[in-house]
Amino acid sequence: MKKYSEQDKRDYLFVSNDGVNFSKVPNIEIQGESSSGGGDPSIIYDTATGYFMIAYSNQDTSPNIQCFTIMRSKDLTNWEEHPISLTLPASIQGWNKWAPDFFRGADNKLYVVFAADKTEGEFDFECLITECTDVENLTFSNPYIATVPNHNNAYDYSIRYYNGKYYMICTDFGILKLYTSVDLNSFTLVNDNLMGDTAVSSFNAYKAIEGCNLEVVNNELYAYFEYPNVSKYAVAIIDAGSYVIKNVKDLPCLNGYKHGSVTSISSAAAKDVISSVFTEQGADNFINPVPVSRLIMSLT
Repeated sequence: MKKYSEQDKRDYLFVSNDGVNFSKVPNIEIQGESSSGGGDPSIIYDTATGYFMIAYSNQDTSPNIQCFTIMRSKDLTNWEEHPISLTLPASIQGWNKWAPDFFRGADNKLYVVFAADKTEGEFDFECLITECTDVENLTFSNPYIATVPNHNNAYDYSIRYYNGKYYMICTDFGILKLYTSVDLNSFTLVNDNLMGDTAVSSFNAYKAIEGCNLEVVNNELYAYFEYPNVSKYAVAIIDAGSYVIKNVKDLPCLNGYKHGSVTSISSAAAKDVISSVFTEQGADNFINPVPVSRLIMSLT
C-alpha cells in the first residue's frame, strides 16, 4: 500500500469498540477522489435510508460548482458517487472547498460543515454550514457563513451536538481551537489552543496538527487529529464543562493515515452490515461476541 499523498486518496474503514483501539476492515478500498480533488473524508450512517455516507473535499475547481462529493453504500462494498453542487454566498469565491464534516443537529437533521476560500490562490477560508433537506435524493440548502471569531482563516471544522450545545473544533495553522454555539449561527471561542497545555507538551513536540474530528464516545468529547509531519494519530479527551483537555492518547493503530473521521453506530441494521463485511473477510473473531460501536474512515 502506498503512503498517503496528494495523488493517492483512497479511503479505508476502521472499527472500534472503545474509540481508541481500531481494527482495519480487510480488503476494502473506497474511491476518495475525483477530478476536482478529494481526501478529508467524513462518515455517517443514516438510519432512515440505510445508507453509510462519506463526504470528501473538492479542491481547485471553478467557484460555485462542486462543494463536496458524497460516496454512499448500504453494504460497505458497493458505492455510488454523488457530486454535490451548491450556490455559495456572494463573498465566497470557493476555489477550494475543504474537509466536509457530517453532523446531526439538535433537531436530528443532517448537516455538513466545510471550509471555503474567498479568493483564488489565497488562504482565506470561512466556515460554511449546509443542511441536508432530503437524504434520499441528497438535496442540500445553500450554505451560509457561520460567525466564528478569531478563526484566522481556520479549516478542518468538525461539529457535534452534546449536552444541549454545539461543540466545534478546527485547525488554525497547527493550533487546535474549540468553540461552542447554541444556534449553529454564532460561535464562541472557549479555548484558543487546546493542545497548548503543558500537561501534553510531549505531544506538542510534533508541532503541526491537522485533520481534526470531534465525536461523542462513552459520553465524553473525543477530538481526533493527526500530526502530518510525523505521520502520527492521536485523540484528546475534552472536559465539556471546563473546555480543557483531560487526557491525550497516541493511536498507533492509525499511524501513517491521514484525516479520518469517527461516527457512533447504534443502529442494529448498521452493525449487522459491519459484522457481515468482517465475516466475509474472514475476520469474524473481532466481531463476535463484541458489538461494534464505532466506525472510522481514514486515508493512506
